[in-house]
Amino acid sequence: MLVMKLAKRYHVFLTSKAIIKQIPNLLGLGLNKARKFPTLVTHQESLEAKVNETKAMVKFQLKKVLCMGVTVKNCAMDNKQIF
Repeated sequence: MLVMKLAKRYHVFLTSKAIIKQIPNLLGLGLNKARKFPTLVTHQESLEAKVNETKAMVKFQLKKVLCMGVTVKNCAMDNKQIF
């Protein structure tokens, strides 16, 4: 129940490589059912850059399990605003 409330409240979840394997054990399949499994953030990446990249990403659901991420750009945006 708590996992579904979190999934409804937040659009995206970011997690480190150290705990991404533990997410299904800790939270169960709630995030998968809500189609909001966490995005991996490594220590080499800038957290701000990863957040901006995630904001620019749109997920299209093709079938029940398959998801595809596509970057969307407004024509008025320059390259620095995309990522």
